[in-house]
Amino acid sequence: MGTIWYETSSYMFPWRVNDSIKHTLSWGGLADLPENIKDFNIEMYGGGFNRTYDMEFTSTETNLKNWISNSKRLKDNNPISITEFISEYEIYPGEENAVGGWVQINWQTYKVKVHILWS
Repeated sequence: MGTIWYETSSYMFPWRVNDSIKHTLSWGGLADLPENIKDFNIEMYGGGFNRTYDMEFTSTETNLKNWISNSKRLKDNNPISITEFISEYEIYPGEENAVGGWVQINWQTYKVKVHILWS
């Protein structure tokens, strides 16, 4: 029987970051990241049978509004208000056979959190 690979840590090798960003955006039907983002972080969980990506970044209000309008799965999606300043866009099902996930935007700090699952 072959070896089963399973990643139990959120640590990601530098050469996997670009692929992880690509998968997060394509599975979520999201546009390319806005220019001049700050505080970027991406984590990956799972293995050969499932994969979860959690990505965070901060941008400007204008860049985020443009990003939403250029994102296939956000532009016509009505967000849910989590708090006075936080909106959540549900993405179910995801693109490319992904289960889906969500995008949260804090309109006070302009911080974005993306959670996408493929199984």
